[in-house]
Amino acid sequence: MVHHEVPADEWGDVAAISDPEGAGPRISFLRVDEPRTVKNRLHLDLQVTGGRHLPDELRGERLGAEARRLCALGARVVEEHLSPGSPHVDHLWMADPEGNDFCIV
Repeated sequence: MVHHEVPADEWGDVAAISDPEGAGPRISFLRVDEPRTVKNRLHLDLQVTGGRHLPDELRGERLGAEARRLCALGARVVEEHLSPGSPHVDHLWMADPEGNDFCIV
């Protein structure tokens, strides 16, 4: 958590699993404030930037490239979320062609 510059007050709100060999994607499980509206709601965050410890400019470039790739496959950007205290995008809330939410971080 410290390595990825996650604020200490957010440590209890997240858990993650990752490929021990580093080849597969990391999957994060996040606590959300919104009430559950449907059974078994799942929201994936796809880690594409390398983490908050990297410069915002580099993370933004990686987010943009991945968003363009996913949009070419039928996804769409729902909303941009800025990094705290920065004009740079921290993550993108997206939807797949069927309207299922996910984020790229």
